[in-house]
Amino acid sequence: MIQLIEATVVMVEAEDGVQIPVSLVGRRDRKSPGPVLLNVYGCYGLSRRPSFFAQPSSMRERLSLLDRGVVFGFAHVRGGGELGPRWHEAARRDRKRITYTDLIAVAEGLVKRGLAARDGIVLEGISAGGGTVLATAALRPDLFRAVLAEVPLADVLDTELDFTRPFALNETAEYGDPRLPHEYRYLRAYDPYYSLGHDRPLPPTYVDAALNDAGWLVHWSSTVMKCTLPGTLQGDETGTWLDGKELLMRIKTQRRGQSASKSTDEAGISLQQLRSGIIRSYAGAADLPDGQEEL
Repeated sequence: MIQLIEATVVMVEAEDGVQIPVSLVGRRDRKSPGPVLLNVYGCYGLSRRPSFFAQPSSMRERLSLLDRGVVFGFAHVRGGGELGPRWHEAARRDRKRITYTDLIAVAEGLVKRGLAARDGIVLEGISAGGGTVLATAALRPDLFRAVLAEVPLADVLDTELDFTRPFALNETAEYGDPRLPHEYRYLRAYDPYYSLGHDRPLPPTYVDAALNDAGWLVHWSSTVMKCTLPGTLQGDETGTWLDGKELLMRIKTQRRGQSASKSTDEAGISLQQLRSGIIRSYAGAADLPDGQEEL
């Protein structure tokens, strides 16, 4: 198995000429261009690297996707800390939009290189990374086949206005202070929630919320999106979970924390099954080889 897997790093040029590194892993015998699951964070100067065990980029949960011909990628966009403090400072406060334009450039670059099918890129992010993928998809909904946003910072503006929350000051330092008129206007221009509208449709999008999030992200940050763009859930033996409309919402009820990578909801749908079903249905991932089970 290990001989069939290759890991590479490619550099993609952002709109201002800066080179953005992208970590990719996939089977050597895959068909190109093909489906790509693109993970991103891009906030708070934190570094995210593909890892076999560590969240949120655990390869253990994605091996069956590789066997379906999917390439897993991690976009090291500005706003994160992969290339040091300057990498973070380049996309903070009134420069935060650079995080999203970097991600757009990465997706376009993978298509241009023949690594990704134009209709085969699925975005994935958790927490602040969930906000990153939602904001990016709102800017370029035509570029992405589907979006997976776990416990996302979906309503940046209204969340930041609640200074009773324990992490409000950290978010203000990252995204800007909405009490300042010029930063309010800048925030509102890319806020995922305020970007919603029937004239600005999202790609098929999954969002979830955790009822017991220990103060990180209040659950209504995601649920307001569901109230604005209603969608429905379909589930059958083919793994088709989204209905092709706007948005699918799930509430996670685990006791504490954001991650639910191993949990199931009342319908018995695990996040791994959901991820695989969405990619297979929307991005053209192949069926597993005979006799191989979903991880």
